[in-house]
Amino acid sequence: MICLASFPELSPNPIIEIDFTGNLTYLNPAARIKFQSIEKEKLKHPILAGLLSELHNIQGNLLLREVVIGSEIFEQYVHYLSEHQLIRSYWFDITARKQAEKKLEYRAFYDTLTDLPNRNYFDENLQIALVKAKNNNNLMAVVFLDLDCFKNINDSLGHKVGDQLLKSFAQRLSSCVRNNDIISR
Repeated sequence: MICLASFPELSPNPIIEIDFTGNLTYLNPAARIKFQSIEKEKLKHPILAGLLSELHNIQGNLLLREVVIGSEIFEQYVHYLSEHQLIRSYWFDITARKQAEKKLEYRAFYDTLTDLPNRNYFDENLQIALVKAKNNNNLMAVVFLDLDCFKNINDSLGHKVGDQLLKSFAQRLSSCVRNNDIISR
C-alpha cells in the first residue's frame, strides 16, 4: 500500500518548494529530471522567475499561472504555505492540450484545402474593419470573386483537379494583395 506522504516522490508531475528567500527546499524526482538546471540557476530559471514577486496575487493561498519554457507550456499551481514560510509549486505539462486547442481554433477559422481564412474569420474581421474604417473616417472595399464554371471543372476533370485549381487560385490571389488585406474562402 502506498502512503499518501509518498505522493510527491511518486508523482509524474514536477513539484517544487522554495522558501521566501528563493532557496530551493525540495524538488521531487520529476522536477529534478524536467528542470535539470534549476538548482544551478535558482531564481534566474524561467520556472521560478517572477514567482516571489507574484506572491501578492495569491488569493486563498493559491495562484495559477501559465509558464512557457522553450517549446513546452506548463500550468503552474502555486500554494502558499504560510505556517512553514514556503511556496509549493505543482507543474502540469499542458503542451499537448495547447497544441490541440490551437488546431481546433485553426480549423474553426481557416479552410483546410486552401489555408485561407474561412467565412467565420471573414465575418468577424469584416465587422472589426467596418468599425475601424468608420472610426478613422477611412474608405474600405469588399470584393467578391467567383470562378465561372467551376462546377464543370469538378464534374469533367474530377475533384482532385478542382481542388488543385482552388489551391493555385488562392496562392495567386494571396501574392497579389497587401499583408493587411484579408482573403477568405
